[in-house]
Order: sequence, then structure tokens, then C-alpha cells
Amino acid sequence: PTGALMVPDGRTAFVALRHTSKLRPVTWTKSGGIRLSDPIDTCDQPEELAILRRERRGVVRCKRGRALAIFDLETGARVHTVELNAPAADMVVTPDGEQIVVALPSAQGGAVALVDAETFEVEIVPLTEPPTRVRLSVDGDSVLALSDRSKVAWVLR
Repeated sequence: PTGALMVPDGRTAFVALRHTSKLRPVTWTKSGGIRLSDPIDTCDQPEELAILRRERRGVVRCKRGRALAIFDLETGARVHTVELNAPAADMVVTPDGEQIVVALPSAQGGAVALVDAETFEVEIVPLTEPPTRVRLSVDGDSVLALSDRSKVAWVLR
């Protein structure tokens, strides 16, 4: 497992299984037991999961798949795939759930992708060095992109 996501109801979780490119739903029963549901196919090398509270969806960051997979939290069905131009190294969802911010390191310097959580349109913000992590300010108005390798940081507003 490389990532896990607990649904707000507290009864269901999803676990990312990188080696099989699947999500594994886990449900806690009323008796206190755990039920493992059948694995769900997702994109190549799922590594991180996050909640898109709007429409009760989840997002999976897939490294080798160069994509984000959007799925329904109740059915587990894939709703949409957002193709990216580089492997995704990190992601965060803004507090208002309006955007997904993704670090895209590449040989040409890399970029930060801003993905609209409703339309799934992608805006690319080029950077001079490959970013490896992204973080948000508390209000979500600023993005901090970090390059561990180059020891550089950018603030995007």
C-alpha cells in the first residue's frame, strides 16, 4: 500500500496498491469486523489519495500513469481521468475543493498543474527546476512548490 483515504462517514476507506495498480475498498461493519471488497482498477502506480468533497469523489495521484484518476466514493467507479504531461510527484486539494494542485517534475524544469475539480481543465505553471512537493496556505490562496533536489521554493498565488 502507498496511500489510504478514509471517507468522512468513517465506515469506508480506500487503500492504493501500487504494484497492482488498484484501489482496495475496506469497510468497517456494525459488528466491528472489516470487509475487504474486490479491488478496483485505477491508473498506473497509484501513490496518493485525497477527497474531493464536492459530489463525494476521490482523486488518485498516479506516478507512472502520468494522470489523476477521479472516482466515486460510494461505488468506487472511475468518473474521469486527468492526463498530465509528466509523472505527478505530489498533490493537494484546496480547502474549498475547487482545485487539485499537482507537482510535475521533468527534465525541462517541471511545472505545477492546477486542475479545476469541476471541469477537470488543467492549467500548467512552468517552473525553472523540478518540483517534488506542493503545500497550501491555510486559506488555500497560496501554493508553495518545493524542489528537494535543487533546494528552491516558489510561492504561487
